[in-house]
Amino acid sequence: MIRKFKILVYSALVVLICAYVTSYFTMTGVNGWYILSQKPAFVPPDGWFAPIWSVLYALMIISFYLVLRYSYKPEAAEANSYFLTQLLLQIIWSFTFFFKGYTALALLVILYLDYVVFRMLAVFKNIHPLAAYLLYPLFVWLIFATILNFSFILTNGMVVFEQ
Repeated sequence: MIRKFKILVYSALVVLICAYVTSYFTMTGVNGWYILSQKPAFVPPDGWFAPIWSVLYALMIISFYLVLRYSYKPEAAEANSYFLTQLLLQIIWSFTFFFKGYTALALLVILYLDYVVFRMLAVFKNIHPLAAYLLYPLFVWLIFATILNFSFILTNGMVVFEQ
């Protein structure tokens, strides 16, 4: 029981640290260059992002928890690596896109993030299928964000703002 609690706390901490850092970079950008930029017609209203990401982060915590409970499986180290890498890439993307306004560099980051999450889903599915299924909404959202990122390049250029 204590082991499961420790795993849950670890899962929550790593995800919530990522959420905090990305929200800092995002809010800085949203209140900076982003507010003045031309947005594609299909950008969701600003009020949608916090609830969507809250659900996605909750699903990530549960999914990671489920996988970490099977740390004895051969794929567990790979799953952990993919999960932590995708969190780091989320931070890097938020920094490059929102904080710096480097939309072209952000596109490269999010394309790599898409790949990492795709691979992560396959590894998670081998360990605990439900853990993978819980992350499908994240993958769909990232594909949508990739399309949005590309659209920002088309409408605003490759570097929108530089602090």
